[in-house]
Amino acid sequence: LDNSYLRNAFKNANYGFEFPLRDTLKKEMDELANKIQCDMYQKLRNQSVSILFDSCTRWKRNFQGIIIFSQMRLFLYSIVETANSKAQTIKSIVDDAVTELKGFNISVISICTDNCNTNKSAFDHQHIYRQPCSAHTGNLAIKDMFDDGDYKITDDMYVLLRNIPEVSI
Repeated sequence: LDNSYLRNAFKNANYGFEFPLRDTLKKEMDELANKIQCDMYQKLRNQSVSILFDSCTRWKRNFQGIIIFSQMRLFLYSIVETANSKAQTIKSIVDDAVTELKGFNISVISICTDNCNTNKSAFDHQHIYRQPCSAHTGNLAIKDMFDDGDYKITDDMYVLLRNIPEVSI
């Protein structure tokens, strides 16, 4: 590690600690990532899963993320930096993931994405069912309620909810 402050902070926390050399650290991190990936494939073998997909731009760079949703838990599959977030790029990344998972006898039955037009065009014509993300949909619904300049929709909802009779249990 080339940062003397960070190196000293770790030494202060544990006097005997020595940072491994860069090549050693890279090798150990690669081995750990491979072990985690192998464990994931073993746990998911012969199962049907869904993919959760999302894109983001951070530091003027595009990233595409895939999480695998199974009956037992979520697995981080990948975070990939891409040149763009166009439909063809997204489709290619997901197609590669589906093909790789299929090689481990893992069936992808659906994909959950937000409702942007890019995702719709990337996934609507695939053999995998695309389901809209309820969190993104809810977020858009709330945004729409408050985007109306005079809050009419919000006022109408308040009146409607206020007039629902109370139910006693």
